[in-house]
Amino acid sequence: MSRTRTTGLTARGALSLTRQPEGRRSAGLLRAVLQTAAVEDSDVGLLRAAADRVENLAARATDGTWTTRGLLASRPEVVAVREDGGTEHVAEARARSAEWITALSPAIAGPLAGWLRAAAREPVDPHAVALARLLAG
Repeated sequence: MSRTRTTGLTARGALSLTRQPEGRRSAGLLRAVLQTAAVEDSDVGLLRAAADRVENLAARATDGTWTTRGLLASRPEVVAVREDGGTEHVAEARARSAEWITALSPAIAGPLAGWLRAAAREPVDPHAVALARLLAG
């Protein structure tokens, strides 16, 4: 009876060993390792690039504490209040959108970029990868 063994990747990217003809084992194992490495490298690179993009976008955005103001409740204005007390118009939006814009001000760039970089190691968080893909456009 011939000995058999196979290699492959599980749904989570882990190596699994099952049955396959002995001569094909090393080629299958090498292929599985290379596939795993390619996936890891691309996801890790994607997460790091997304972190860089978040920081670069924040650096170009209006700094300060973003708040909603305005005369009309249905058409609020997003305003940045700088440290010196000055203000700068950021956006005009509908009420629900203004809350979203205010919540995603440049103030979150540091923690968000830090989380993306922390997620850039095994095991890669699929939620972080999904966010990084959205940020990549």
